[in-house]
Amino acid sequence: MADDSGSVFKYFSSMDRLDLNKAFSKKSLQPGDILFNVGDPSDWMAVVVSGRLEVLSSEMKDGQPQILVNVEAGGSVGEIGFMTRKPHSATVRAPALADVLVINRAQFDDFRKSKPLLAVALYEALLDQVIRRFRSLSDKKDLHSFWL
Repeated sequence: MADDSGSVFKYFSSMDRLDLNKAFSKKSLQPGDILFNVGDPSDWMAVVVSGRLEVLSSEMKDGQPQILVNVEAGGSVGEIGFMTRKPHSATVRAPALADVLVINRAQFDDFRKSKPLLAVALYEALLDQVIRRFRSLSDKKDLHSFWL
């Protein structure tokens, strides 16, 4: 798992990371693969392990969707919809090879039952990441790009 300062997993011990790794499933993406589309059910979320993902606006410019934000290794996508049970509010695409860890609602519910304190810590880490993203965008006065 990623270990940079923006990583969802940065505050977890090695042992906790092993438990988290068991709860998630790995998925490899090819260039151009869509992880999910705007409006899709938020039945799962993902954390970027390698590569990066592009969060795309539904607004087109010159016939192409605009890139709202790039999510690097350690970053998460789909977490707000996952936590709020609302449909995805943006499309996420892999511009190049990328690996992600995904967790669906059933996997998370099992994880929450077996490791309740670690599940709460994961939610807190995801919330921290969302707040950092919001602050970064609000500092740029680019709240339109706050895609979640």
